Amino acid sequence: DRELEAELIKWKAANRFLHANVADMKTLPVDEWQSEYAMIAAETKNLYASLSAPKAELQEMEKIKGMIDRVMRDRAQVQEIAEQKDRKPEQYI
Repeated sequence: DRELEAELIKWKAANRFLHANVADMKTLPVDEWQSEYAMIAAETKNLYASLSAPKAELQEMEKIKGMIDRVMRDRAQVQEIAEQKDRKPEQYI
């Protein structure tokens, strides 16, 4: 019900805009809009295609960073265990 009401509000706003701004035109330039849409869609497709290589590179870098973080965490744990073994028993008291 709310969705229908929202759509009706949008339609009424568009209708008021068109009547106020396009009053002197008999028909709307649908062909121009379709060609503009096609041009924008093609440009969007090209932009997404140009982003695929940097996106893949970023994903690989994030994967490598995760591996490095894991190695550093493991190294810190090993170092902590080694330091604990070097302590004398009286140091625990």
